[in-house]
Amino acid sequence: MKIVSRMTWSLFFMVTKLFFVSIFVFSLSCSQLLDNAEGPLDFLPTASLLPASNPPKILLADPADGSVGISPDTKITILFSEAMNKEFTQSAFSLIRDGSAVGGTFSWLGNLMVFSPNDKLSDPGMYIFSVGKAKAESVGGVNLLDDYRSRFSYSIDLNKPKVTQTIPANGDVGVSPNSLITIKFDKPMDKLSVFGAVSLSPSVEFDIPNTVISDNDQTFQFIPKYPLNFGTVYSLNVANTARDKNGNDLATVQNVVFTVGDDLVSPDLVSISTPSVTNFIADEITVIDGFNRNDVFTLVFNEPVQPIPLAGAIRITPSKNYNLIQISSTNFEVRFLEPLDPITIYNLTVSDGVVDFQNNRLRKSYNFNIKTFGDSTQKIFLMGIYSDPAFANKLYEDRINVTTPQLTTCPTLSNECDQNLYFRFCYGENLGTCSLSLPVNSQILLTSLRLTVSREFGQAIGACQEYFDNPINATPAPLAPSITVFGTVAKCLDKGSTYSITVRGGSTGIKDNFGNVMDSDRTVLIRFPQ
Repeated sequence: MKIVSRMTWSLFFMVTKLFFVSIFVFSLSCSQLLDNAEGPLDFLPTASLLPASNPPKILLADPADGSVGISPDTKITILFSEAMNKEFTQSAFSLIRDGSAVGGTFSWLGNLMVFSPNDKLSDPGMYIFSVGKAKAESVGGVNLLDDYRSRFSYSIDLNKPKVTQTIPANGDVGVSPNSLITIKFDKPMDKLSVFGAVSLSPSVEFDIPNTVISDNDQTFQFIPKYPLNFGTVYSLNVANTARDKNGNDLATVQNVVFTVGDDLVSPDLVSISTPSVTNFIADEITVIDGFNRNDVFTLVFNEPVQPIPLAGAIRITPSKNYNLIQISSTNFEVRFLEPLDPITIYNLTVSDGVVDFQNNRLRKSYNFNIKTFGDSTQKIFLMGIYSDPAFANKLYEDRINVTTPQLTTCPTLSNECDQNLYFRFCYGENLGTCSLSLPVNSQILLTSLRLTVSREFGQAIGACQEYFDNPINATPAPLAPSITVFGTVAKCLDKGSTYSITVRGGSTGIKDNFGNVMDSDRTVLIRFPQ
């Protein structure tokens, strides 16, 4: 039992000694894994496992923190307190300018690490180089004591430029449309960077080659290629990409808002009228009648407006072409190139595309429904075709007229008969409401009367060919001097034959001196019995 116990304790001490030796060796060879907290043993309390050692320090670094005016050929040198693991320490180094890494190569002279940049360090602004303690370590595997960081600059001027004045200034109203855009800086500026940093919104193109630069490149006067728009609010922006001659960016973005022109009041349409209908500006909801087909529309505004936008702002549906005539700066006439159609509802619009001379838009769009039914614009209707001048006997249009009193009395022994015809016309919107009273100065033209008589059925039995007597004005005296009735005689109508007698309408038919017409033909049928 004693022999077994002694062997057991000997084996226990051997295993324990081997374990601690292994830990010590592993710690020396893998300290980077522990110190960087990146290895599989990062959960272990490294301080209690690593051997006692003083961490390396940075004794000297050049350029020193805060240096300015350094040579563009400067190399970064860092002196460590002891020999360093080159690979890990180089990976812990970085040189940054304006957020971008600067590339280069490393060399060592004992404990001195030298970084040679690929390019000269002549860019404006601050360079920053640093060494991170988490990666940099000695050859013994002990990490750097502290992070190191140093800032330096090629330029001795690190003050950022500022905008000291703009013309126009922020909030200005009543700016001339021909104004130059002036920007003053507190330092001489890099011209190209200023050109690229200045903009106007809404977009305005500048005549860059003719920009006036003065005051030792501190004052810039930009010339817009075209006048600024009246009534427009512009935003002048100077981005921080503008740099001084030492490469320092603008301290703060500059934004200036100004208004061209001092008239910010919208124009308004105060009157719209024709010779037939006086100012109907307030009647936008209902249909307005009383308009005549040749009416000229007069528009009156409360201040001068631009003619070209006005011409594009007027619309009429159904479409009719028109000319816009300027009577004065506020008064305009709309003259249609062809007469409007009678008894038609047109939609007339004046949109807010109308602008004054400071580009203020019309207060609102106006929309009118106008009806061409006026004192000289109505439709002509045929009240009827009569066989007597007293208009007592109207010929039927829904059947053949075969008896008196519609038919004129025909001699019993004659084979051919004559039919007296009186064509009575009226004016109105429809036949049911038409009036015998003609519009003022209106005359139905006798020369427009077109009549036809045609045998529809039956055989000719007489030698005479049917025809009309010359038509005459048969208007009763009380209606004179207006012409409302025409009289004629249809002659040589064979007994037993059916004849159609037609009054032509449409554009080639009956019309008056104002161009009013009857929409369509009207026809009656006549047959004298044998």
